[in-house]
Amino acid sequence: MLSPPIHRVREGEPLPPPSSSYSILSEDSRPPSPSQAPQQRLRHRFSARARLWGVLLVAVLVQFGAHFIKTISPLKAYYAKDPKWSPPIDSLRWGWFQSIGTLPNLILPAIGGVIVDKRWGVKLGVMFFLGVVCIGQFIFFLGTRIHTYWLAMTGRFIAGVGQGCVSSLTGAIAAIYFPNKITFAIGLTESFHSLSGVVSKTTLAPVAELFHGDYSMSILWGLFWCLVSSVVSYWWLKMSKKTRYRQMPQQHVRVKGAAIFRDFRRTLMLPLAFWVVCILHLLFSNAHRVFGHIDADYLRAKYNYSKVESGQSAAITDSLGIILSPVMGLAIDYTGRSAVSLPVILMVAGLIGSLGYYLLSSDLLASPDVPLFMLSFCNAITPTVLRATVPSAIQGSGALFATAYGCYEVMEAAGVFIGGWMVGLVKTMTGTYQEVVLWFAFSLILAVLLSLTLLVMQSRRGKAAAETGSTTSDEEEGNSILTDRVTMPKKDQPSAIGGHAA
Repeated sequence: MLSPPIHRVREGEPLPPPSSSYSILSEDSRPPSPSQAPQQRLRHRFSARARLWGVLLVAVLVQFGAHFIKTISPLKAYYAKDPKWSPPIDSLRWGWFQSIGTLPNLILPAIGGVIVDKRWGVKLGVMFFLGVVCIGQFIFFLGTRIHTYWLAMTGRFIAGVGQGCVSSLTGAIAAIYFPNKITFAIGLTESFHSLSGVVSKTTLAPVAELFHGDYSMSILWGLFWCLVSSVVSYWWLKMSKKTRYRQMPQQHVRVKGAAIFRDFRRTLMLPLAFWVVCILHLLFSNAHRVFGHIDADYLRAKYNYSKVESGQSAAITDSLGIILSPVMGLAIDYTGRSAVSLPVILMVAGLIGSLGYYLLSSDLLASPDVPLFMLSFCNAITPTVLRATVPSAIQGSGALFATAYGCYEVMEAAGVFIGGWMVGLVKTMTGTYQEVVLWFAFSLILAVLLSLTLLVMQSRRGKAAAETGSTTSDEEEGNSILTDRVTMPKKDQPSAIGGHAA
């Protein structure tokens, strides 16, 4: 008996029509019969659940190195006190060190997202951008080693080219593979994001001390983690090629050449709901990311901490996210997303974070631990909720996940770039970070007010629908920008996968 022909699908091309009820996203699917070719049987060596968890593990590991090197605040004291730098590294130049990496992300993640959606696919896209991150980090190491400011800045810029794209693609992976558990998947990726920040802040200064104050070795330590992420990405790409199958569902037919750029304008016509989410993300991340550039230096100056102690205390701001982000995501997925509950969650987190920044800037408390834990709570909740809202916010717009998350990263980069430069300027002019920390509290207050506006809009829309009585529950969900709009097959309807009634 002849084996059925193998339909080899290259990365980015549409999958062939299903010939059976098998689906990679179905937990109760049956593997193909033994008569199928070895290349097809290799794809089903593991269960669907095991493959999905494997993909999620890849998603959280490939971003670890890129997030690790974003945080170098524990090294500011080493740079500032090194007389070999000419000109010396003051607060303004340190601000440029921190913000130059976000400059390419003002546009590149959106362009990269379109190219990945239309041409490369996420596997090749992640591999390419991680390579860019490694090259940039190596140049940054060389610039630090020979004390050449322009070379170090060039390295940070090149690394930034890849960082934003890697972050956006991990969100796209979670959205594509886990459409029904998107908040949990995003929460787990945010958990490893927080873990990378904790490891970075707690190890950079000790590594420098281990080499007798040679802080360039701390930069090399960051390069090591970038290489680890690249190896994981290469393994994922290689295993995908071995199966001769693209094991990730794609959303679009592969296009070539100028068709990518002809489609670029239409793809970026994203709905207003998406941009509301992006503005909220800009306000929350502006406080989180920019404070992460100065937290260790601020704590060292205000509380007379050592270089190692300041880095360890600064790591508190990312500590709760390791556990709380996936737990919150799982709880939201279990209870269901509501147009009322999500803005309320953002408001509560924003108020707690704003109070934490105020306490940190004042002299009311002798220890910074309580305010730092308040900031950690805010930083753990808000990215998970906002990132998980992106797929439902773009539903029906024709935009793809990598493109949407690329634009999402652009908004974050805009806030971080402007905020990082302003922080350095204010510190140089005033000699203190107190006004800056108060600005972070004000930024979160603005986010709370925007969340409140969103809550009022959703409540009025729900009231209007209830009074007219002309809107079904499904249509009411469709009008909301924060509820989950992924269509789930009902038990009393024919299965969408099998194509016939059970």
